[in-house]
Amino acid sequence: MSANQVTSETSPLLFHEEQRFTQWWLRVAVAAVNIAAVIVLYEFWTGRLENGVGNLAPPLNVLLGSLMMTTWLIGPLTLFILLFSKLTTQVRADGLYIRFRPFHWRWRRMELEKVTQVRAVTYSALVDYGGWGLRWVPGGAWAYNVKGNQGVRLDCPGMRHILIGSQRAEELAAAVHKIWSRSAASTKS
Repeated sequence: MSANQVTSETSPLLFHEEQRFTQWWLRVAVAAVNIAAVIVLYEFWTGRLENGVGNLAPPLNVLLGSLMMTTWLIGPLTLFILLFSKLTTQVRADGLYIRFRPFHWRWRRMELEKVTQVRAVTYSALVDYGGWGLRWVPGGAWAYNVKGNQGVRLDCPGMRHILIGSQRAEELAAAVHKIWSRSAASTKS
């Protein structure tokens, strides 16, 4: 199922939801890693760790320094993504649209003509998709999720499925069903 890059802003809106990463534990974890990396890098730069950390051999100290530098470089990017990510889902009379910023700057229209089943589901983000965010699972499944364990699953031939996480999964599924049944009826005639 490819996703078109267009949206019809004039089409009647049947469902709208915006979600962000608001889990307190996720923010604490990212902040803790960033703070630890800054402290260790400061210690390296000021020379306090020139003889190494504890009883670690020099190669392990170099490895630790490299890991901290990588964390320090990736940390701000992770923090940016955490703070500015937003999953927006819209169901309009002409289709299902998603936009997951900062990854999608334009709307993506899901081609419901190719969908064989639409249903609200409960899932485990970690077990089923390896975490939250924009996820691809080998075998062709895609997941767009930000928090929680509820969503709408779109099954398609030729790929496993697409999951769109939602805090209002039943309502989203009902709105998608409404336009999906019309779409399926129009492709049969």
